[in-house]
Amino acid sequence: MVVKKGRVLVKRAMIVILGILNLCALVFAITQYPKGISNNQKLIEVNKAKIKAYQKQGKELKVSDYGKELEKQVAGINLDTIQGDLRKKLTDGFNEAYSTQTKEDFNKNANNTRNLLGASLAGTVFNNTAPTFSEGKAYPKVEKANQVIVSFGKYDVDKATLPVMVMVDYKLPDGFSKEGFNLNQKALYTFDYNVKNKIQSDIRYQSLVVEGGTGSHEHE
Repeated sequence: MVVKKGRVLVKRAMIVILGILNLCALVFAITQYPKGISNNQKLIEVNKAKIKAYQKQGKELKVSDYGKELEKQVAGINLDTIQGDLRKKLTDGFNEAYSTQTKEDFNKNANNTRNLLGASLAGTVFNNTAPTFSEGKAYPKVEKANQVIVSFGKYDVDKATLPVMVMVDYKLPDGFSKEGFNLNQKALYTFDYNVKNKIQSDIRYQSLVVEGGTGSHEHE
């Protein structure tokens, strides 16, 4: 009987001890779980911060690399100087072309005008300004240039081209008034200028509408 009672007491003691251990484990789990969550949240925030830092660093690196590449492509190219030289040559060339009335003037000025404007552009300008000849007599198309305005578009780094626009305000010979023309006319020339090889491309000419004129015409 004594042995049997001893075994019962031992079983009861074990049950109490296990209950205490489970309770302790439960309390420990309850107290530690929020800390685990908190730690995980902290790690997540740290990782997010690192990711943002890496992304920012990557963007800054890309911008820096692009800037260096841009510097390489524009190296040795002074756009202000190029635009200044072009503006002077084009202004002089158009003033000369749009003031040519006689065969003698055209023959005398043609080479200089061509050097100022460039061969391609000069060809288009001559079509609009060179006197026409009939039965040995020259008939001027223009009398003089009133104003020449040269402007530039945005430089294309990849193509190394600079868009150019030339507006010419000019006067027609008096004889055109008999045909209903306004003697004061305007013409627009546009083209792309390669700053490296100095080649002109996509040359366009447009005769602008002027009150009393015949209309607007565009040519390539």
